[in-house]
Amino acid sequence: MQSSTFRGAIVLTALLSSASTAWTQTVTDARRVEFSPSAEHNAVDGNGVAVLDLYSLQVFVAGGSTPLQTVDLGKPAPAADGMIRLDFVSLLPTPLANGVLYETLVEAIGPGGRAASLRSNTFSFTDPCTRTISPTSQSFTPTGGTGSSTVTATTGCTWTAVSNNTWISVTAGASGSGNGSVSFTVAANTGTSTRVGTLTIAGSTYTVTQAAPCSYTISPTTRSHTAAGGSGSVTVTAAAGCGWTATSGASWVTIGSGASGSGNGTVSYTAAANTATSARTATLTIAGKTFTVDEAAAACTFTVSPRTITEDSAGGTGTIAVTTQAGCAWSATEGASWITLTGSGPGSGSTAFTIAANTGTTSRTATLTVAGLTVSVTQAPPAIPGAPENLRIIR
Repeated sequence: MQSSTFRGAIVLTALLSSASTAWTQTVTDARRVEFSPSAEHNAVDGNGVAVLDLYSLQVFVAGGSTPLQTVDLGKPAPAADGMIRLDFVSLLPTPLANGVLYETLVEAIGPGGRAASLRSNTFSFTDPCTRTISPTSQSFTPTGGTGSSTVTATTGCTWTAVSNNTWISVTAGASGSGNGSVSFTVAANTGTSTRVGTLTIAGSTYTVTQAAPCSYTISPTTRSHTAAGGSGSVTVTAAAGCGWTATSGASWVTIGSGASGSGNGTVSYTAAANTATSARTATLTIAGKTFTVDEAAAACTFTVSPRTITEDSAGGTGTIAVTTQAGCAWSATEGASWITLTGSGPGSGSTAFTIAANTGTTSRTATLTVAGLTVSVTQAPPAIPGAPENLRIIR
């Protein structure tokens, strides 16, 4: 069986239209097809067999290559003007969808093969139904959830609801007639970015926007303070709607403002003065992240008592008290060979001293160094006997 080009032309016309329609014009609510019959419409071959048995109408989405429907038109007789006209809509196996642009071609079919016409002008059908949905969008948190939309439609008008994304599922109202509603679920978002999906409900687009799981950053992540302490702040960066808290892991660091927040924000804190002689570190947990506070050790201070010592020529013993912070080291150094010191730090304490007897004839002095401070020592000489008086010679 051979195929060739059908020499007839196809024009679709609206119901009851009597004028031919230009090929380039789209017809709305088309009903009839008209075409010039094959030149062999009534021809027979040498054996008396008809060259043409029937005409077949194929319906395509405009520009498509695969027919949606094929209709057997039979072999109708041409009208007085030589054209064949038929109500093709009534011959369709199923109604064509509203709002879609279609076109057709006709094939002449016979024992020897078939010949196809050129494509017809385009046509479509209007929808007598009105359908609206409300709302038309909804936003979801990363955990997902359920949503719904109300359909308002003319009585008897059917509609459907389908999801266009695998993470959105229609759970109720997949189809309906007249007024109704559609329910759906949104799965948890395990990705790293916000995602947008759609449902097609009663021919309208319903948009679903879902945030990504919350992620947080803080800046800076550490700060150092002197022993005097001080205050500081930390910037939190987070998506809108993502909540967070800030807590201190040490009593000497307190949260001022920003103990909790949502989205971007700032946390302020205060570090108390360090009175200890060792450095210390504290951590704050801010939006799940660790912020480190380092504080220097306090400087050691010393007091010594007494700062002056006076002894008689016989010498003696005693103690020198040292007051300082825990952990502060100190030592004591004699400033003379006739003085002995025993005792050293760290921390508050004392050093014992022993002063030897002064066998000289004059007073003597020395300087002791205790915890970096000086202690002055003075020792008197031995006492000189008083001169005899009332000396005389007697018999």
